[in-house]
Amino acid sequence: MNLNQNKEFDKDVHDLTLLTTQVAEKWECTREHVSALRKELGLPKGKYRSIAPALTEQFESDVQTEGLSIKALKQKWNVGTYTVLTARKKLGLSKKRPHSRSSLHNPEYLADLVNPCLNNAQVADKWNKSHSTVYANRKKLGYGSWQSGPTGLELKMANILNSLGIAYREQYEIGKFRTDFYLGFNFHIDVNGEWVHSQPEAIERDKRKADYLVSEGHVIYVVPESRLDDAKLKTEIYEHFTSQVRKYLGFPWE
Repeated sequence: MNLNQNKEFDKDVHDLTLLTTQVAEKWECTREHVSALRKELGLPKGKYRSIAPALTEQFESDVQTEGLSIKALKQKWNVGTYTVLTARKKLGLSKKRPHSRSSLHNPEYLADLVNPCLNNAQVADKWNKSHSTVYANRKKLGYGSWQSGPTGLELKMANILNSLGIAYREQYEIGKFRTDFYLGFNFHIDVNGEWVHSQPEAIERDKRKADYLVSEGHVIYVVPESRLDDAKLKTEIYEHFTSQVRKYLGFPWE
């Protein structure tokens, strides 16, 4: 078939809503052949390789629209990051999404940032932001990274265990979970802050953790924040731990 005498092919060559690549793939010819024909006809060349010439103005309008992130533009136009950044550069825009108000003015976003039950990845996915942005926002608010060091509650528990002369490991990983203290003999201790562990996400996570540990033959002793100053707590921990040691070692007596 002589494509140069095909009216449908000629129509597609003149259709500037189609990319050169799209025309070439449809008619099983080379991209260079289509480009040469369009050049001979004096048709305008696209500014961006992934955007058809007739759609350039609409694409650039979207690039300048407030509220459309780079990720949203990539999904809408099916282009790569390079194309979006090239357009921003041509239009004299910064690489970042232009906006008149910071997300920190959004009370719902702020609530998620200060919620210790949500990690950086969860907040980033929910609000379509990068992990580094969420980390930076939390740092602005004075929170930084969650669990970057032992909490005050954990330090109190560490003092109790030290006074009992019991060896332990902090932030012990087991499966996909982590416990505050592992004393050996499959015995773990978690210290739960009242507000954090009263949230629905934390309640569900704590239940999954406890179920998993039990299924693996472990014991987790949960200490609420309100009991850390209880004079009886030290005795109870010692009794629970020694009982678990006997069971672990198979002693027949209590």
